[in-house]
Amino acid sequence: MLAGTFAGQIVHNQFFGLAWLKKQQDCLSEAERRYPGDALAGQMWQARCALPATRRMTAVSLSGSAAVLLISTGGLWVLPRRALRRAGPLKPAPAGMQEWADKEVDDLSLRSRPRIVEAADGWEEPFTAGPPGAPVVVLPAGVGALGRCGGSCLGTHRTEVFVDRRNPTRGHGPPE
Repeated sequence: MLAGTFAGQIVHNQFFGLAWLKKQQDCLSEAERRYPGDALAGQMWQARCALPATRRMTAVSLSGSAAVLLISTGGLWVLPRRALRRAGPLKPAPAGMQEWADKEVDDLSLRSRPRIVEAADGWEEPFTAGPPGAPVVVLPAGVGALGRCGGSCLGTHRTEVFVDRRNPTRGHGPPE
């Protein structure tokens, strides 16, 4: 949100900066003319005089925050879908992986069970995607060749990522 506000300030200064500065200077000059020697009254008058320019600056800054929030939300929706599409046709995980994941879900008392799939050949990175309540854990092609321990270790890491998304306080105990 602060990045958006900062971006909004930059946009405001690029398009309205000189007008805003002129309004501030005009209001300051007028305040000094109307209230000579009374700094508090002059500052109050200057604030009221410059209020339209200040409101415009605030509106542009908040618009920048809204734009950053919209872009971020769009990225959260698009990027996992793009990764799922680029992983190629997904195949069911090797035998035993889904059963192992279901057991881990029961042990961790999670409400939703992730679907475990294997990516097409050439995809090397495991990742977790999908909406809350319907996660998909995508394992690289050939994960079955790792044997039970290798696949379990990889699955445990992805399960920890899933747990972190659901409840950030779980799965972060002290190192043993």
